[in-house]
Amino acid sequence: MNKAVPAIVVVLILGVAAYFLFLKPEQPVTEKASYEVMELKVYPEDTPVGSKVYVTAKVKALKTGWIDVSISIGGEELTKSVEVENAGQVLLVDFEYIPMQAGSFEVVAPEVAPISFSVHEPTPPSFKVTKIDIPSRAIVGKEVVACIEVVNEGEMEGSYSGVLHIGAQDIHQRYPVTIGPKATRMISFRFTPTEAGKFDVTIENYVGSPVKITVEESRPEFSIEDLMVPSFAYVGEAQATVVVKNVGNDTGQYKPEILVDGERITYPRAESIAPGEEKIFVFNLGELTTGSHTIKAGDYSRILQVSEKPEVFVKDISVPEVVIVGSSVPVRITIRNNGTSTQTFSEDLIASPGGTQTVTAEVAPGQEKIVDATVQATQKGIMYIEIGGKQKSVRVLGYKDLMLEDVDWLKYRFSSTNRIPELGQEYNFPESGTATVTVSYKGMVEIGGKKCRKVVSEIEGGEESYQIFYSPDTDTAAYLFALINYYQGSKTTEVEYDPPLQIASFPLEVGATSSSTSTMTVHNYYPIDITLSGQCTCQYEVVGTETVVVKGQPVEAFVVVVTIHLEGQATFRGEVCDVVSDTVITRRLNRVGILLKSEERTTSKVTYMGQQFTIISETNMELLDYSLTNLSQL
Repeated sequence: MNKAVPAIVVVLILGVAAYFLFLKPEQPVTEKASYEVMELKVYPEDTPVGSKVYVTAKVKALKTGWIDVSISIGGEELTKSVEVENAGQVLLVDFEYIPMQAGSFEVVAPEVAPISFSVHEPTPPSFKVTKIDIPSRAIVGKEVVACIEVVNEGEMEGSYSGVLHIGAQDIHQRYPVTIGPKATRMISFRFTPTEAGKFDVTIENYVGSPVKITVEESRPEFSIEDLMVPSFAYVGEAQATVVVKNVGNDTGQYKPEILVDGERITYPRAESIAPGEEKIFVFNLGELTTGSHTIKAGDYSRILQVSEKPEVFVKDISVPEVVIVGSSVPVRITIRNNGTSTQTFSEDLIASPGGTQTVTAEVAPGQEKIVDATVQATQKGIMYIEIGGKQKSVRVLGYKDLMLEDVDWLKYRFSSTNRIPELGQEYNFPESGTATVTVSYKGMVEIGGKKCRKVVSEIEGGEESYQIFYSPDTDTAAYLFALINYYQGSKTTEVEYDPPLQIASFPLEVGATSSSTSTMTVHNYYPIDITLSGQCTCQYEVVGTETVVVKGQPVEAFVVVVTIHLEGQATFRGEVCDVVSDTVITRRLNRVGILLKSEERTTSKVTYMGQQFTIISETNMELLDYSLTNLSQL
C-alpha cells in the first residue's frame, strides 16, 4: 500500500497539470485602454437645482472605431459612445447632466484630477416687462394684436399672467404662460377698440419707454389721383384710365365714375382699396365715334380724338404691372398690316414721364410684327406708355413700398437645422420635414435711430414661433440690419449689423456687385448657447438668371449670392475664444425683389478647451403662394 502512494500522487499531479494546461476555463483578459482623458471641464460651475450642466471630457483615442467614454458625476456613471477615425485623435466628448438636489458634485474620470461644481436652491420666478409692441394707430371695431416681451429673472420657471391697460380698457391675457428660468418670452394680446381717442398703454412691471395708441373711427376716403387718355384712339378701341387712391384709414369699396361728353359712365363693379393703396381703373369706350370727345373724372379733364383705323396699326402693347424705380421698362409692341402691300410703320412711343422715341418697322401684308423697346422708369408713381392709339399703365414703386401693411403676404416652405458635429449635437426645426412660414409687412418702426421696415415671418402651427426682421430698406436697396427669433414664444436669437449690410440693389442686373463692412453681434440662446461678435465683410453678386416654378408657373429669377465673413470673439460655456464665421446665402429674386427661393449656410469655427469645433446652421425657403396687391403675376 505504501509503495502505491507515490504513484497516486504522480497521477494527481499530472491530472492537475493537464487541467490547467488543457481544461482550465479561459480567464478574462483586461482590455487595453481605448482612450485616455486629458482634461475635464464643467459649465456652469454653480447652477440651480434642475438646470442643465455640461461636462466635457477632452480625450485622446488610442484606437480607431467606436469607443465608450465614461465619467462619474456625483457617483453616477455616464457613458457615451463616439466614433474615432484615427488612433491618437484628440476629441471632445460632451455629457449633459441635470442635478436634482443641492450640494457639491464631483466629476471623476480616469487619469485626471477630479473637478466639482455646486448646486444651489433656485431663486423663485420674478418677471419684468421689457417691451410693448403695439400698432401706433387702430380702428374702432377692428381687432388689434399687441405683444409684450417678458423676462423671467428668477432661476425657476413660473406662470405669468398679465393685464394690458389701454386707457380704461383692460385686456386680459388669453391663458397663463410658463416662462423658463432666465428666459425671455413674447406674449400676445388681442382686443377690439370700442372708442376713439389717444390712450396710454401700460402693464404691471413695465420698464420700457412710454407707449401710446391712437384709435380712430373707420374712415375710408377716396381721391381721384389722375385721369389719362391716349392722344388719339381708333373707333371701337378708345379707353380712359382713372387712378383712385384711398387716403382714409380703413379699407373700403369704391366704384368710380367718369363723364364722357357730359354723359355719366360708372365702372361695372366696386373694388376693394386698402389705406394708402392706389388702384387703376380702365374704362372701355368702344362706342365713341370719330371726332373729339371730352372725358372728365374728379378735377381732371382730358380731350380724346377718335379716328378710323388705318391699314397698318398697333394691335397691342404689353408692359409689366410693376417695376422698381430706376429700372428699364420692357415694352412689346404688336403691329398689324391689314393692307395688300408691305408698308412702313413709324410712330412715337411716348412714356409719361420718361420721354419720346420713334418706333419704325416694315410689316408685310396680312402679317403681324413684334417690336421690342425699352423706356426708363425715372420716378415713382404711375407711368403711362402710349403708341399708335394704345395706352398702358405701369406702376413704378420703390423696393420698400412693394408690400402693403397688414394686407399682402408671402407663404414659404421652410426648414432649418443647427449642429455641432464634434460634440454630437443636432437640432432641427421642424423636427422632421418642413414647416410653412407666412411673411407679412407690419409697417415702419424706429430701431436704433433708424427708420426700418418691420417684416414678420410666422411659422404656421409653431405655437408662437416666428422671426422679426428690421431693415432700413430704401427705394433702390435692401439691407440686413436686425432680427429676433422666437421659438414657442421664447427668444432664441438676436442678430444686429451696425451699420446695416446691403444685400441687393435695384434694378437687378447680372454682374452687379457690391461690398460693405459692419460690426456683427449674435446672441444665440437656443438650441446652442453662444455669443459671437466682431467685424464682418459682406459682398453680394448677381451671378445669373434661372427659372423658378411658383404655383405651377415658371418665373425668371435673378440669382444673387451674398457672402458674409466674420472674424471676432465667441463666448461659449464661459470661455472666450477667437471665432471665424462664414455665411453663404443664395437667393432667387424676381425682377422686383420678391424672394422666390433661398439656401443659407453658416459655418462658425470656435475653439473650446484647445480644440476647434464647428457650428453649422442651414436654412432653406421656397415660395409656395402669395397675395400682393400691386403684383398679380410674379
